[in-house]
Amino acid sequence: MTVHSRICAPDQQAGFDSEITYRVFGNGEISISNTVTVDERPPSVPPAELESLPPELLGKDRRKYFVPRVGVELNLPGALENLTWYGRGPHENYVDRKIGAAVGHYQSTATEQFTPYVYPSECGGHEDTRWLALTDQAGNGLMVVGLDNLHFDALHYSIRDLAEAKHIVALQPRDDVILHLDARHMGVGGDDGWWSPVHPEFLVYPGIYRFAYKLKPITKQDDLSDVARIKIEGEF
Repeated sequence: MTVHSRICAPDQQAGFDSEITYRVFGNGEISISNTVTVDERPPSVPPAELESLPPELLGKDRRKYFVPRVGVELNLPGALENLTWYGRGPHENYVDRKIGAAVGHYQSTATEQFTPYVYPSECGGHEDTRWLALTDQAGNGLMVVGLDNLHFDALHYSIRDLAEAKHIVALQPRDDVILHLDARHMGVGGDDGWWSPVHPEFLVYPGIYRFAYKLKPITKQDDLSDVARIKIEGEF
């Protein structure tokens, strides 16, 4: 099954085109291929106005915008609290902040992924992830295996929750787990202070992005490393 969608603000012509192909197999696995097209700058913004915008809102080419990330968001049951992944860790890391985060096999929880910054912001990201699993106390849950490396975060807060809270005391964790799977995620910048912009090579520019991953049901009897290696003909 293939689903095409157009995502943009009601008052804007520019936005995103997304084409997702789902393949469902008899063992419960779902393989998902996604092609996302990020439009060039909105035609409603004249070039003269673009030149007046501060550099941190534009990419290395001042005629282009950039976006924070390209990926998908999944809302999962809160019982899937236990997190295991093979990628960079154990602490949060991003494309321009990952040298000190070695690739390895790590375990944590969705609750522990939250970083209590005084001013709330997105957090808990992990680069170069080969696979991840979220399970309940009985060891049953969902595994994600990327065709290519993914960036992910798994929190009890949505992006809007973190954006609207002015202090951590204003945050109320959700019962569910919000899982982001990103093909690309921009860096955080801050080389010599948090006002320093992200380097151009760590931004996400308009263009076409293709990524694919598998969703697999797992039980406590499964060896995650073995399950991640299993391939089915016709997955992608």
